Amino acid sequence: MEEATGKKLHPTYSYYRVYRNGHVLKPHTDRPSCEISATVCFEYEYFTDGYEWPIKMGDSSIVMKPGDAVVYRGCDLEHSRDEMDAGPNAFHVQAFLHYVDPDGPYADYKYDRRPGLALPPPTQEPPKQKRHNNYRVSSNPVRASSLSPAAK
Repeated sequence: MEEATGKKLHPTYSYYRVYRNGHVLKPHTDRPSCEISATVCFEYEYFTDGYEWPIKMGDSSIVMKPGDAVVYRGCDLEHSRDEMDAGPNAFHVQAFLHYVDPDGPYADYKYDRRPGLALPPPTQEPPKQKRHNNYRVSSNPVRASSLSPAAK
């Protein structure tokens, strides 16, 4: 990202989203943690021939293929997607990577104002995880061969 933007950057947060048929990305600008962002197309499956689902950025519509990325100023540029209408079971997987300029107005949003990325600070012990027993053992297991074809 630093090479693409020509700026030194601090990461804030990232995530991915699986869009499904009928989903919409309403027109919006982003919060300060998204001063400089990249959206990356991971994969999609459309079930309507010739279908494209562009992301709209300002006055432009950009059709992304898997592996494509668009770098943009999320706080300044309104972006959206129309309702996905690509047939039942259609999906589109997109990642979002967000950064701030350490010399810019949102520099204090480094790590999205957390002490670090994905890890607790070194002076803090990680929270204890309670293990849940989410399984049970049957005393009368059913063998697949004993099931009727309809029950398999």
